[in-house]
Amino acid sequence: MKKFDASFLREEPVFWSRLGFCYDPPRFDQHGELIRLFSSFEELERQHKNMYDAGIKLHSGILFSGWYGVDKFDYSMTDRTLQSIFSCGKDIQYIPRIKLNVPLDWCEKYPEDLCVYEDGPRESEAVRKLVNTPQHDILGYNTPIGYTVPNGVFTDDRPNMNGLIALQSISSERWLLDAADALRRLILHIKEETPYGDRIPAWHIAYGPCGETSVWGQWCYAPVPGMDSKRRCADYGINHTANFFNWCIKKYGNIGAVRQAWQMPELTENNFSVPSGKLREDDNRTLTGLFRKAKINQSCVDYELFMMECQIAALNHFGKVTHQYSGNCAGAFAGYFIDVPRTSYSGNGSGEVLKQADEIDFFAAPKSYFYNGIGESGGEQAPAQSVNLYKVWMDEIDNGTHLDFARSQCENFADSRYLMWREVAKDLAHDSGFWWMDLGNNWYDDPELLAEISRIGNTAKKIMAQPHQSTAEILLIADDAPLTAMKVNLEVHEKLFTRSIRQAQLIGAPVDIYRMKDLEVLDCRNYKMVCFLNPFILDEELMTLIGQKLGNTLKIWQYAPGIIAGKELLPFDYELLPEKSEAFYPEFAVDGKKELFRCGKDIYAPVPEIPAVTLRELAESCGCSFDAPCGNVVYGDNRFRAIFRGKEVCRIIPEKCWAHDAVSSGVPQSEYELTDKSDFMFLCRN
Repeated sequence: MKKFDASFLREEPVFWSRLGFCYDPPRFDQHGELIRLFSSFEELERQHKNMYDAGIKLHSGILFSGWYGVDKFDYSMTDRTLQSIFSCGKDIQYIPRIKLNVPLDWCEKYPEDLCVYEDGPRESEAVRKLVNTPQHDILGYNTPIGYTVPNGVFTDDRPNMNGLIALQSISSERWLLDAADALRRLILHIKEETPYGDRIPAWHIAYGPCGETSVWGQWCYAPVPGMDSKRRCADYGINHTANFFNWCIKKYGNIGAVRQAWQMPELTENNFSVPSGKLREDDNRTLTGLFRKAKINQSCVDYELFMMECQIAALNHFGKVTHQYSGNCAGAFAGYFIDVPRTSYSGNGSGEVLKQADEIDFFAAPKSYFYNGIGESGGEQAPAQSVNLYKVWMDEIDNGTHLDFARSQCENFADSRYLMWREVAKDLAHDSGFWWMDLGNNWYDDPELLAEISRIGNTAKKIMAQPHQSTAEILLIADDAPLTAMKVNLEVHEKLFTRSIRQAQLIGAPVDIYRMKDLEVLDCRNYKMVCFLNPFILDEELMTLIGQKLGNTLKIWQYAPGIIAGKELLPFDYELLPEKSEAFYPEFAVDGKKELFRCGKDIYAPVPEIPAVTLRELAESCGCSFDAPCGNVVYGDNRFRAIFRGKEVCRIIPEKCWAHDAVSSGVPQSEYELTDKSDFMFLCRN
């Protein structure tokens, strides 16, 4: 394996458990013991042993960094966790997830480097006084019961509601230095003071809420079950604001140029601030508001670009330390723009972050939390295939099983089996790696489930050993470039991305999903239909490239192509419909109609979502082939086909070149009928 080459993560599945999961930031109980958020070591060791016996040799979980205070380190919990993991199998390897958020006494010592919400204080001493009080948000989201842990393992005594300050600012140089030092110390401790250094092939770098590289308060935007819905806006911290000011001066040259660009004639260094939440996110139902057409919105665009650069700098900073001291791969969570509307708020949603973070070798996210039940398509929170062009994408499969109905909505083993195979089929089709996640303690504690894990793993390894090549004839393009040029609108975002992708995946054929930027390197010769989900920024160079790559391909342009830039390049004009009180976003039409209309090889759809039935008809019109009727989900590539029954009975006649792999409730025959609620087929090439 080449140094820093993460491709080995595609070669076999991984298992992740709660073993090692401690309160973050570190807190101690009344006995002075570090609070841990998992059951006994012995119970979780059993989970890992079961997975090891099922054939999984790569394991993962949260490993305490040992950093519990300013210049204070203790590796007792760290070493105990490592001992547990490596006791489960002689050839187990471990990928630790290391959370690099700051301890509470660090917050007290460096109040200027803390994240401050819009309604929080702006003076050092005022910030310091809030540290470790009920107004200190230490989790990054609102929850009246604090940390929630399954099965009553731990009951938090600290509500986390509507804090005024949080933990470190993403741009804090002090945090970058101190957290990197903690990471370096940990790596050296494991390499030099434990026998496990050569059994760790990669490190997962984590910071922010839940370690997902997001900024504090990102998820406090819309109602979430069990959480308060009050919007939180950050970061108005002292040093963070100063860092943003310096970034703007570097970009524009002087404060006068900033005033002109932002249309803020009264702006000075003394009254300079991060844009308000109102300016950043309100007025998102009108054309001018949603697409930030007013010049004053440039301050919002600049702030999100600044946050993007902060994320790239932080990821590269920690990745470089990992490479230098461990000699192994580094990974991180990032890039969730498909499912998370507020990723520009954190600066980590753009595919360019994933690409420019050169010191990060693999990226990851939980699988999609939308449309992931029985009969649905499942999905990803980021365009995984795009990342796999230049790095490795790891999919976190955290559906749960019928052993935890509240989490999974699985009623029985057949339901669990359906979801397990579907998520793995998705990852194999997209050339991604994946890990099974047991976030609820004992999701897989059942002989039947463990046998299925083994069966899936063996099948996946056989497929992973063969070169991957897409056979999809349908391409979806999701453009991350317009994200900073738009305000957050939950409904339009969901329709443009999550719902549109789901509709395309229900047409009975494999579908590829890439970014607009990928067209520069993507081989498009096999595609017969392409759907541009949000083509809001177009220019002559891009249109020329599209013409060269997709000239004879049926092209579908959703919603409002060119609305931010490049509308004059289109062969038609569309109109803004009058605003209606029930409309949650601007509505467009052509000749007063919202129906699809054709101009040669181009179809324009002035709507943000096209039904699966319509997409199927369009795909049939340009000669696409199908594996199943509309309403059913198909994942596959040159190595396999996986067909999952949707909402109706599905009759499938496989191609003669596919061989039945006995992964269905039926028997080999020329025609398969998927009738049970949880039925599916997984077909491998001979």
